[in-house]
Amino acid sequence: MPAGSVKRERHIKDEVAIAAQRDARAAFANAFWQLRTDFGFTASNLTGKTLTPGVYTILGDASLAGVLTLDGLNKPDATFIIKVGGNFAATNNAMILLKSGATSKNIFLL
Repeated sequence: MPAGSVKRERHIKDEVAIAAQRDARAAFANAFWQLRTDFGFTASNLTGKTLTPGVYTILGDASLAGVLTLDGLNKPDATFIIKVGGNFAATNNAMILLKSGATSKNIFLL
């Protein structure tokens, strides 16, 4: 699906749009205030890294120019929260590889 295309109805300033915005804000706030579990994680270049479920905090800029592997450790609720304090840059060949039960619905990049 190309960027900017709409598959279904558009909701602008109606109840559905307001509820979606409220839910998105609540999800962002929940993820933002999760305590970090990555003490000792200092990478700003995520290329070639393998992360296990947890909350990762990058204080400055971060980049991805290749493959980042997220290993769910076969846990059905494996959640990955990656907080970037600065800018995040990804190249055209950047890819996130989901492994061992990791699912895209449980990945949050803030």
